[in-house]
Amino acid sequence: MPDKKYPVDLFLKARKTDGQWSYWVKWTGWPDRWNEWVRSSSTYPSCEELEDRFWKDVGIDKEGDHPDGFEVVPSAAWIENEKAIAAVMFADYLEENRERIKKEEMALLREEEKEKVKASTSRSSRGKKSKSSGLTIRIPPLRAVQASFATLDTSASTSAAPNSAADLPSIATLDAEASDCDTDMDAEGEDEVDGEDELEEADEADEVDGSI
Repeated sequence: MPDKKYPVDLFLKARKTDGQWSYWVKWTGWPDRWNEWVRSSSTYPSCEELEDRFWKDVGIDKEGDHPDGFEVVPSAAWIENEKAIAAVMFADYLEENRERIKKEEMALLREEEKEKVKASTSRSSRGKKSKSSGLTIRIPPLRAVQASFATLDTSASTSAAPNSAADLPSIATLDAEASDCDTDMDAEGEDEVDGEDELEEADEADEVDGSI
């Protein structure tokens, strides 16, 4: 905001705050974006006449019992008239201080831009911090993964293979088991033949008895 040593063009409105009047000030030579609330014109003796004209146009008692937040606005005609008065009154001042005002405004704009960048950076840092505070997944190194698979392969091959050559059946044992199997099959075959012969002899005997 402009330094308070600048003169005031006019008051655009007034507001009751904490029992006192504040004025929305238009600074001489400064764009409207720099208008601001100023508490009581008594801080600026040169504004006493302007204040008197303001309240005369508003038409209410300045000392009346008005609640906080109460605002008054002068007429549009009064505002235009005060602008014309200021243009004449401060013509020489503006001629002498135009460049200084421009430089000071540029300095204020750069300061505002720095504050915006600082605020944006601060919000970005807080956002990154909140995201990083979530679940963290740790990925093991590649060597550890390879070692794990090697261990699994070794365990699988060990459990599937016999412990030693002694666990394998010998060829002689396999031959003996095969021989026993053949003997059993031969015995079963002979039993079947003997049974068939006995049945045939019985049938022949029955036929002879029948013929007698």
